[in-house]
Amino acid sequence: MATFRRLRRGFWQVALWIYVAGLITLALIDSAYGLLVRTEEVVRRSGSAVFEGIHIHPIDDYGGRLPAFYWIRENTPQDAIVIVPHSYTTLSLLFHERRNYISTRYYYYTDVPAHSRRIVELHEFYDPATPIDKYEGLVKSMEIEVPGRPLYAVVKYSELDPAQMRERGAEAVFDSPADRVAVYLLNPP
Repeated sequence: MATFRRLRRGFWQVALWIYVAGLITLALIDSAYGLLVRTEEVVRRSGSAVFEGIHIHPIDDYGGRLPAFYWIRENTPQDAIVIVPHSYTTLSLLFHERRNYISTRYYYYTDVPAHSRRIVELHEFYDPATPIDKYEGLVKSMEIEVPGRPLYAVVKYSELDPAQMRERGAEAVFDSPADRVAVYLLNPP
């Protein structure tokens, strides 16, 4: 009889542990789902993008850069740094899913010495009048701040001509003449 009581008490203890574990699991699933719904609502309210599977896709063409952003998302390492014009930095990371060199609202690295200097570098990078030696200095400066990470630049033909990028020594890794946009690897191995 005592053995039966111990078994019954053990059964209820195991049942209680399973019940508590189930409640915790349900709470975690509910929290994760709530976060997803809130994120989706923010994107829906902005009216500029939609969820498709695990990716966010914009409704408009985002300045013609979308093919380049999608190429980056599918073909570059997760630790890649992406350089885009200053006016496109905030939302572009949602589409290419990599870190931007600079963002308009905040920056990602706590050890960034000068946010304003990066903005100046970005403007000089996209300036067609920047001489080659100055451009090389910009790329070296960028490499120092993000050591060991590949640097990719999204460049519209209207910003910098592909011939000019070749003169600067950038390696074209993606080119879409139809969209007039290219992706350049700035620090090839």
